[in-house]
Amino acid sequence: AFYGYGISVNRINEMKSVKQFSPDYIEGCKWMDENLPKGSYTINLWGTPCQFYASKINAVWTDLKELPDILFSNSDDKVMPLLQRNGITYIVAAKFSISDSNVVTSTPLSFVKYLSSSNKFSLVYENPSTLIFKVNYG
Repeated sequence: AFYGYGISVNRINEMKSVKQFSPDYIEGCKWMDENLPKGSYTINLWGTPCQFYASKINAVWTDLKELPDILFSNSDDKVMPLLQRNGITYIVAAKFSISDSNVVTSTPLSFVKYLSSSNKFSLVYENPSTLIFKVNYG
């Protein structure tokens, strides 16, 4: 009985690093908690774990019905009204989730390039794992 227990404990210890978020990503979440206005709405694929470190920030992803239009249109004319209607003020991209695939379980590389090139967004924070863009309305 103890043999199986030992193998399980060893496997759990091996998997521990896989189940953890990047310390840099966690630092980005803490930065948001310290620097963004209370109640800010963010688009953030990993918003739920991030809210543990940034409790005053609201994160949306799967519950945002217009998310595919926001992620894949890459046009200010289409994206900005959707962001404004949903009260989004910041967009968070975890670098470890940026991908060329067109699925909402990753942040599309084309979307990150769009954010970086449009004057409607300002990069306000970056570290090795995290990009945080502010939405510039007006």
